[in-house]
Amino acid sequence: MSRSEKLKQLAALDAAKAKKRLVYSAIGLFICVGILFQLNRTDPPPVEKTMQEQQSHIDVRSMMPVFEEDVLKEIKDSTDSERVILEPQPFAVAAYNSVALLERFVYLLGEPKFDFIDGAANPDNYRCQIFRARGEILNAKSVTRVVGEDAEYWTLIKTEDGDLMFFAALQVPETLFGADNFVLADGYFYKNYRQKIDGEWLTAPLFVGNRLLPSVPAASATHTPNMRLLNGVKDHPLGTDNNPLQLDKNREMWHLANVAREMRRNPDLAAEANKEAILLDFAVLTELAENPELYRGRVFELGGEVVEAHTGRIGENPLRSREISSAWVRNSFLGDTLIHIKAADNFVFDKYRGNTIFHGYFLMLWAYSDMKSIPRRVPVFVVYDSREQQTVMPTGTNSLIYGFLSAIVILSIIIMVHVKRDNKKRRAAMEALYLRKRKRKLREQDNNQA
Repeated sequence: MSRSEKLKQLAALDAAKAKKRLVYSAIGLFICVGILFQLNRTDPPPVEKTMQEQQSHIDVRSMMPVFEEDVLKEIKDSTDSERVILEPQPFAVAAYNSVALLERFVYLLGEPKFDFIDGAANPDNYRCQIFRARGEILNAKSVTRVVGEDAEYWTLIKTEDGDLMFFAALQVPETLFGADNFVLADGYFYKNYRQKIDGEWLTAPLFVGNRLLPSVPAASATHTPNMRLLNGVKDHPLGTDNNPLQLDKNREMWHLANVAREMRRNPDLAAEANKEAILLDFAVLTELAENPELYRGRVFELGGEVVEAHTGRIGENPLRSREISSAWVRNSFLGDTLIHIKAADNFVFDKYRGNTIFHGYFLMLWAYSDMKSIPRRVPVFVVYDSREQQTVMPTGTNSLIYGFLSAIVILSIIIMVHVKRDNKKRRAAMEALYLRKRKRKLREQDNNQA
């Protein structure tokens, strides 16, 4: 290989290396821009389904039994003499159909309420339609109307709105309904019925249902914790094993859930409460474990990674919620102690990818044994808001990053200019070398001819 060919090969290799340097510089530049974009990127929270989207698409009414017109016409209640009569065949049909009245079905129907004023004047408009009522039992007795048939449970109920109604249940309850004697009654409106109670005649709408279910009076909305109520909370001693699901029946938990729900509905109140929130760090957690009474009902700011979250159906409760949400949160700054959080309704605890900051009220210390049979005790909070924990960069970090990227861009431009200039000089040198070689050959040819 001649010297000129070697020079050409070396020039080509240098040009290839220069191109590689440019390519690597561009790749590095794009990587830096991508990192900066990712650091400053905020993922939007997932869109939560509305209540209408979550409701069943099945027509529940189409699943309910249908009363024949001939049966409805047999029911009479226009006079006092008609109101004391229970028509055997229509009542038997209503009793039979009431077995299909599942609690969930009535909820999906929108928990229809009976209009007591219009129902008294125009009962035919409501005949054998489904209604839900809650109230206190004032009078109750077991009635066997047909020999050989099971006894029925007849009650006089005062509803939450103060109206009186009769309810005939096919099943006699095996246990009492608690100190409040408060019940949930789902049934068909049968007729305006007249009956003697404690020696006096009383006319009220009669409903026929399968059974009565225990309930609780509705709680009035409140914005502040009732410390007199919360003082009755008993913290669990370490070493006892308690099922966290029992929290769903805790009266004090539902009270704080009531306050928390009102906070969710009033962002201004929540913002004011957040200003006074106690930050849950390791020192505060230690003090809280020693003296939980001092912190009961106080607003806390707590954060961490949601390791488990779920929402499930709940039975009768003072907030009339259909669901209860629970989650477990881990914060590495709190050691191996988890945090248990609760909220009424469908609260999406795990909607953020990273750590989440919550605000809520401290309820109690709950003791349990973990999967390795190690006794644990965790603080329980009832929360009302959440937000993603943002990664905060030190002051001036963005300026340094932009300065670094600018230096890379300038350096890439300088390298590009130098590479182009070197390539130009290299091409000029190669052309000069080629011309000298050409002239040398011509001179040698002339000398040979001479």
